[in-house]
Amino acid sequence: MTAKGEAPDVLAMDLGGTQLRTAIFDGSRQVERWSVPTPRGVAAVVEEMIRSIHHAQDVAGGRIRAVGVSALGPVDPVKGSIRDAPNIGVFDSFPLRQLLQERVDLPIEIINDANAATVSEWELGAGRGTQDFCYVTISTGIGCGIIAGGRLLTGRHGAAGEFGRITVRAPGERTARSLEDLASGTAIAGQANHLLGSTVSPGLAAAARTQPVSARLVGELAAAGDPNCLKIMSDAATRVGEAIANLVRVLDPEVIAIGGGVSRAGEPLWSPLTKSLSDSLAKGGHPVPRIVHAELSDDAGLYGAAITAKAALSKAFIL
Repeated sequence: MTAKGEAPDVLAMDLGGTQLRTAIFDGSRQVERWSVPTPRGVAAVVEEMIRSIHHAQDVAGGRIRAVGVSALGPVDPVKGSIRDAPNIGVFDSFPLRQLLQERVDLPIEIINDANAATVSEWELGAGRGTQDFCYVTISTGIGCGIIAGGRLLTGRHGAAGEFGRITVRAPGERTARSLEDLASGTAIAGQANHLLGSTVSPGLAAAARTQPVSARLVGELAAAGDPNCLKIMSDAATRVGEAIANLVRVLDPEVIAIGGGVSRAGEPLWSPLTKSLSDSLAKGGHPVPRIVHAELSDDAGLYGAAITAKAALSKAFIL
């Protein structure tokens, strides 16, 4: 709760596919937070966000000065709209800022979730002190945010950094597919489920009898030495490492932070990823940037939303 004399000034909201997470920030400190399941349908999402904003104003005694929203899906930072987010029923364009602004008399800024995490890691986490920094998230999907010359790179339509959508060709395949289709948490789980139906894998089969097959489970079994899960994780990590090498060739960042749920798999992911990155860059003699773990974990989106809200007030951070 807010202590006497404190003046929380911004509200951060992280609109994800499963949870709508909200926090009141006083400076860089969270003073209250809560979450609810993400509703389905744009009208229900807007109503839940409005309720959260009103609740925050009550908690903060009316001292909220701006709202920042980290949102899933491609975001147009100028219009404040989400172009595509099937998890909440958005298949065309969702003018989120406009719909909120019609009912809330506060500055409201919308930022893509990967960009929000990038900004927070750059200012508060693994990218502190750098001018050229990339954040790569490996989770349900694969995303990326880019700081170039000390500024967030969004592109003309807010679509810069759609790293998971780059196309790659897997060994033995004639048709290129997106990196996300081959190496995301969703892809890893899919490959493990396919393995259950085609190959004897005692460890995976035993685990699948008591819990859903997920990238987290594959990572845990890989860490325990399961050869099939080790191969699934290694193949995914190798493809991500090779793709990051191309990112490095184009952007030449000083530091790349790796985050997202799949990144917590540890050595079964980390070792093949960093090896494939180094091997790919060695072929052209390109310097290898420092590769580090992201520091802010699941709170990165909230911190990024708070930074974005403060930017709307100060105009110091231009999107």
